[in-house]
Amino acid sequence: MRSGGSPIDERLGRRFGRARGRSASIVTLRKRRWPPGVMKTSILPLSAQRRSVSGSTPSARLASPSVSQSSRLVGATVGLRLDRFDANTKVMKDPYSLYEVMSAKDYYDNVLKTKKPDNIADDYKVYLTSNTFGKTTYNYTESDIKGYRSGDQWYTKGGQPIDPVVLLGEGSKAFAKYQTDTFPTIKQLGYDPSVSFEDYKPQTNLMPRLAFSFPISDVANFFAHYDILVSRPSSNNIVTALNYFYFDDNGRTPENNANLKPERTIDYEVGFQQ
Repeated sequence: MRSGGSPIDERLGRRFGRARGRSASIVTLRKRRWPPGVMKTSILPLSAQRRSVSGSTPSARLASPSVSQSSRLVGATVGLRLDRFDANTKVMKDPYSLYEVMSAKDYYDNVLKTKKPDNIADDYKVYLTSNTFGKTTYNYTESDIKGYRSGDQWYTKGGQPIDPVVLLGEGSKAFAKYQTDTFPTIKQLGYDPSVSFEDYKPQTNLMPRLAFSFPISDVANFFAHYDILVSRPSSNNIVTALNYFYFDDNGRTPENNANLKPERTIDYEVGFQQ
């Protein structure tokens, strides 16, 4: 303690000193620069900074009326369960592409302006040997065709079914031919989500149940049951807006599928017990 100073003054001095130290620290933090080699940059493009994102809140309903009847000789149970599942989220219209892929009919009629082969269905989706998106003056020919797709089935250029692993194997790529060669993508301003996404379609399943048993002797009992069971998606079905944003980037295509449906299992058993 300094001569002439009181304990109270000394405590106040220490308190004020700490306050001044905190203020100095705050000023130092505000003036602190990023470490060498680290650059602070904004997120580009600007359209990536703001997005209206639909939520994913699954809803489910289950109703299961049943009737049981038993006697000394026969026991029986009859039931019917109704299950409704709604993932309550947006899903891709086409699980293979964010944008509408041109059909074989449109490609031959409007692009090549020639007759389509008879063994190629009108609704087959066209895939090319090179990426022509953004090339407004590209001269399309029939030799540009790599193959086709209908749902999950892939076809060669000649229309023969083929495993996509073979068609799109290592060192061999196929590029979708979109309806137009230029349009706003998911990473650009002006992009319309309704082009790529639609509401998940709620799934309704009926699950009947039948069980009965009766004695076949004094020491043996015959029994049988038939059940249809439904299991709702519990994993691998969450896809975020960020996953879709990088959908077309190599190695970043989402592994999960937001459009998973409930799995249906048929369970039955027949036997006897003693």
